[in-house]
Amino acid sequence: MPDAMKLGCCADIKYYDLIASCGYDTICLSAAALYAMSDEEFEACKKKISEGPLELIGLNGFYKDGVFLNGPRYSEEILTEYTEKICARGEALGCRYLGIGAPKARNVHEGDDPKEMVGMFKESLRLMCGIASRHGMDILLESVCSAECNLVLTVREALAIVRELDIPNLGLVYDIFHDRYEGESLDIIDEAAPYIGTVHLAEESGSKRIYLREENEEIYKAYYDRLLKAGCRCEFDLECLAGDHVSGIKNSIAILKRIKEQHQ
Repeated sequence: MPDAMKLGCCADIKYYDLIASCGYDTICLSAAALYAMSDEEFEACKKKISEGPLELIGLNGFYKDGVFLNGPRYSEEILTEYTEKICARGEALGCRYLGIGAPKARNVHEGDDPKEMVGMFKESLRLMCGIASRHGMDILLESVCSAECNLVLTVREALAIVRELDIPNLGLVYDIFHDRYEGESLDIIDEAAPYIGTVHLAEESGSKRIYLREENEEIYKAYYDRLLKAGCRCEFDLECLAGDHVSGIKNSIAILKRIKEQHQ
């Protein structure tokens, strides 16, 4: 078993060469963007991945307008078609998992029955797991903080759902940004570790996901160390949605490499 996790970056395919040149190990693409690609764009993406140095292990960014996981606008037909196309393309690219955060697709709204919304959400996960399994992929449930979401806010809540459904290809995204925002203890890592399929990391600025800061390196290191100690050997993925992407990708890798090198 390797002594470190792979360093990855969640980004658009247009940043592939930059991410590779910086020394990342993997790239994680948006599922919604993958779905929206024309056949020609998808073939170009596939060629880029197959010929380049970066591994493409997983997909994030599931949400697309009109695709819901619960509520009155939920459509099994729409969710099935959407997930099937994503997983078919993901399989062709060598992906092993599809992360499901998508707060806009699962939030409970005024007038909704919370218990019913949770039940529908679980059934959506079951449906997606069935589709993903046919393509050799896992579905990874992500807890999303209260700044963005009101259904499954903590890793403990997500872990409870994964255990309850007990589906072989259902696991967890462990997102450090959301975990820190909700003030969850690092102790949850020990309990969740067997189910964690990937790790996401971003710095917090208000409720925005920004690139890493050198002054908080010890915080990131504490998470990395605890995950490694708990047996996690998955991706340690930068997932930042705000700020300058070029400088952020470049500057953050230096921090991540220092953390990783302490275990080599």
